[in-house]
Amino acid sequence: MSSEIKKKSNRRFERVKALNVLYHLEMSPEHQDKPSFSEEEIDSLAEIYEIPKDSFAWRLVEIALRSYEDVQKALLNYIESFRWQSLPPLERAILRLGALQILKAEELDNLPVEVAIDETVELAKRYSYKNFYKFVNAILDKIAKSLKEEVGKAKGEQERGWDG
Repeated sequence: MSSEIKKKSNRRFERVKALNVLYHLEMSPEHQDKPSFSEEEIDSLAEIYEIPKDSFAWRLVEIALRSYEDVQKALLNYIESFRWQSLPPLERAILRLGALQILKAEELDNLPVEVAIDETVELAKRYSYKNFYKFVNAILDKIAKSLKEEVGKAKGEQERGWDG
């Protein structure tokens, strides 16, 4: 097995581990829509799910919990609040995982947006209901395009000396 295929397969498995944690949070009333998590809570979840601190899964979980509010805000820009709440917990977890990979790509070794979307769509195909992956693809694509526009606008303003 080539090292690239092995890495892709390992990363997919790591995403499944992270998805399990996010699903757990979506299922727990005390964690739903919690804006922030303490280091102790993050460590505890990693321990419960046996996620090594040097793994890709750990980075996903840690970033997801540190960025919970930012990711939630980005998702709610494209999904009405009432519709978000009506989504099953697993589907919310899948969307959250995909959005954080796009929004925090620089913290994930500059993970390409296309990879984040493709891998999340694959998770949706595998673990969610029949056509949910299409919804995932559409929402994540909108988040990616919006982020690209924001970055482009900021870069243009910076080049012109408009940084305020």
